[in-house]
Order: sequence, then C-alpha cells, then structure tokens
Amino acid sequence: MYEITVGGVMLSRSSSSQTRLSPLPHWCVDVLCKGSNGFRSTTTTSIYCPKHAPAADALSIRLEEQQDANHPEGNLLVTCQLKPRDQSYPPIHTFIIKVDQDIVSSSDIPSFIIAPRPDKCTHVTCLGQNGVGSTSLEKTYCPTDADSLIEIQVSEFLDDDNDVMFEVSCHVPREYQPHGGFHSYAITVNNVTWSTHGSTPITIKPVPNSCTTITCEVMNAYGLIAASKTLCPTDNSCPEMQTVEGVLHHESTTAALLTITFILSVAVCVAAAIRRKQLSSPMGCPQPMALCRLNSKSRNL
Repeated sequence: MYEITVGGVMLSRSSSSQTRLSPLPHWCVDVLCKGSNGFRSTTTTSIYCPKHAPAADALSIRLEEQQDANHPEGNLLVTCQLKPRDQSYPPIHTFIIKVDQDIVSSSDIPSFIIAPRPDKCTHVTCLGQNGVGSTSLEKTYCPTDADSLIEIQVSEFLDDDNDVMFEVSCHVPREYQPHGGFHSYAITVNNVTWSTHGSTPITIKPVPNSCTTITCEVMNAYGLIAASKTLCPTDNSCPEMQTVEGVLHHESTTAALLTITFILSVAVCVAAAIRRKQLSSPMGCPQPMALCRLNSKSRNL
C-alpha cells in the first residue's frame, strides 16, 4: 500500500506507487511517500519546485516624477514592481527596462531613472525573465502639461442654408507620438461626445451667442491625454468666434462690405458738395439768394 501526500494533502492511497498532480503548484511543496506491507512501513520525503515562466500579469509599472537641485527639469523613476505572491519559480532574476523600444537597463535591479522629454510622451516597457520564460508590461508616460501636445483645430464654414458650422479635429504631431501611437480620439462638444478613429474631423453647429467648449481625449493601448478649448463670441451682437476663422473671409460677405463702403463714400461726397455750395453764397449765408441780398441791404441802412 502506498500513500502519496503533496503539500500536506493526501493525493493517493492505493497499491499504485504513482499519481498525478494537477494543476502544478506555484510554489515549492513537500512530497511524502509512505509504503507499507502490513507488517511495517517506510517513508521518504522530497521537495518539488515547479518551474514556470512568470505569469502574464505578474508585473506592474510605477512611474514617479522626481526633482532635485541637479536636475531642475525633473527625472522619472521607473520601477518594475512584482508582488511576492506573483513570484514564479525559479524567481525573476533579470529586469529589462526599455524607453521607446531602446533598452536602458538590464540587471537584477527592477528600477531605473530616466530624463523624460517635456514636450513628448514616453513609452516604457518592463520585462522580467526567470530562465524559463518572461513576462512584460508597457505603459505610456506623458508630461504634466501633456495637453499642450494636442492641437485642437477648428475651422468655420457656411452650409447650404448659410448657417455657420464648425469643423473640429484633434491632432497630435507625428514627432510627439509615443510607441503604440494614438489611435482613438474622443471629442466632446458641450457635453456631447463624438468618437473617431484617427484624427478624423467632426462637423458641428454652434449655439448662437453662446460659448462652445471642446475637449479632446487622445488614446492608445496604454493610456490617454486630454486637452480643452473654449470658443466664445466676441460680443452679444457679433457671434463670430474669437479663435476661428471669421466669416469675413467668405466672398459673399466681402462683396457686401464693399457695397456698403461705396454707398458711404458717395454719401460723404454729396455732403461735402452741399457744404461747398453753401459756403460760396454771399456772406456765407445758407438762405435763398434773395433773402441774403435783402439782409445785406438792411445792414447797409
């Protein structure tokens, strides 16, 4: 008769000297085998340590901004964190840290200090190896003022009904894109959200005589950054927006302004001619000529 106990749990008690252990344990366990023939028994023990590649979700990344006198622009402490309960056997012995796909550290130390770029997002990768396999995790870090990376572009046009419309798009320049580029854009206009793939623009109709608030959220597989912009009318009687191209650039509006300018110029010329005619009368009198002569004679008397 054989008794097989693994980790304090009896798995088998039969005439067979072997059994199956499933699933495999994550930690080293004690294995005890006891054999008896009815008269006496003998026991032997051993330790079994399973060899596993690290679990896919074993790592986490902590990004911590640091500032000191030697680096007033700030540094970024990258730490590849591993909880003891997620440690595999054999343990992870090498941590590889990449910044934008370039290896900056490969050692048993799970942290590294980098100098982030103030005008660009940084893509960080942590990879842990234990000789059997590896696991990795990626994360994108954007500066505190990352909203400055997003360009909220607004242009104005007239639709077929001569209503003012806005074309809104969110854009991140190619040189500011992190590894694993931004692929989704959520544009919120006055609490209404529009989602697009890429930087596809949307078309909206602004509320007359009212401010328009636009928010752009730009996302990739590891996170997002956001920026906002508020466009307000210049005054209550003129609803053109301050930060967009005004209707003065439209041909129809320009023609109307030229017509108004011509009419005002003619009116000024007519008024000047009347004034010159009045000043050319005797004594500069604006009255009819006969009355002017009569008044002149009265003064001579």
